[in-house]
Amino acid sequence: MKTNWVKALSTLLLALVLTAALAGAAFADYETGAFGIRELTTDPTAEGYNEELLENERYNFKVIRAIAPAYEAEGWNSYVSTATTTFKVLNNSKEIGEKQVAKLNTLVELRHALVPVKAEADVVWPLWGETVPLLVEESSLEFRRGNQDNADFKPFLVPYLVEDQSQAKGNLIVVAGGGYTERANTTEGYPVAEAFVAQGYNAFVLQRRVTPYGAKDIWQDMQRAVRVVRYEVEQRGLGGGDCIAATGFSGGSATVLGAIANNYGDMLPGDFDGNYVPDEIDALSSDLDVALCIYGPNYNPSHGGFTGLVSDNPHVPAMFLAVGMLDTTGAIDDNITLAQSVLDRAPLLEYHAFANTRHGFGVGTEGTNSMFWVPMAACFMQQATALKNAE
Repeated sequence: MKTNWVKALSTLLLALVLTAALAGAAFADYETGAFGIRELTTDPTAEGYNEELLENERYNFKVIRAIAPAYEAEGWNSYVSTATTTFKVLNNSKEIGEKQVAKLNTLVELRHALVPVKAEADVVWPLWGETVPLLVEESSLEFRRGNQDNADFKPFLVPYLVEDQSQAKGNLIVVAGGGYTERANTTEGYPVAEAFVAQGYNAFVLQRRVTPYGAKDIWQDMQRAVRVVRYEVEQRGLGGGDCIAATGFSGGSATVLGAIANNYGDMLPGDFDGNYVPDEIDALSSDLDVALCIYGPNYNPSHGGFTGLVSDNPHVPAMFLAVGMLDTTGAIDDNITLAQSVLDRAPLLEYHAFANTRHGFGVGTEGTNSMFWVPMAACFMQQATALKNAE
């Protein structure tokens, strides 16, 4: 009987060892550099090295694609493009053989060729302090290979600042789309931030939490982003402090509207998560002055059809709405519903539906009037700021 028990225990221990060997970078030897980038130090001839290499480079890819301004643009674009294609294939691979390792080694070479142009403190402005609000059990979060982020991801802002702050017209949080599952920053994040800087606005790309987190946690990130920008404007002496705005695309627009509807004013993360410890940033208002909602107002799709901005928020911001007439996602009707729901509450309201324009037009579709939405929105923000200051 005792012999059988010992044999069973030995078998269990062996299984655990094998599981650990195949688990990847969590058990790998590596050194951590700037931005948390990892370099494997495991012997390439060691058993399980190929799997560790895969997990390590997947981890690094998820970090690097969120910090575009940290590197010279051409190298970053080349790396991210190659990595995106590579992992689409490798995420479905049943084994990591010589061909797969060759692809990974190419990624390592491209990563090593990246040219840093900014320090971490100039690229990553953390959203949260010691505690991050969480509205689900942490043990229920399941991170998969295809998720946008690694399990240790913490949300942050990527700043794009006007060179002369005395000329800054305002401060704009940019929230890329991708539903609540990813962040389409290459089309709706970084280029949009650059476009608004050209219009005289400081811009901050929000790296919000997405799947496996839920909408309520994502709205918390949006609310906190407003407070962090308001705080940093004061701390860093940034210009345009009388205009705190946000623009969102599709799921990013839903994120902005979700916070306007549910996380606003002096509401605190502790109102939702009793374990959260507030800090001085939480003492600031999380109300927006302006919201630019681009093709995607339905902030709570799990509740069925969109019925407009249903909220007790007494400070609905000025709202600029835009959608393409060829959008097949339902955003056309939803934008009309949104406009009607805030008609008597928003201090300023503007709505555009662009001809020959589909969903996902980002900074604009060539050859259509959607190419002009950014300067139009910048003009709208100036009008909204003037109206606010006149009151």
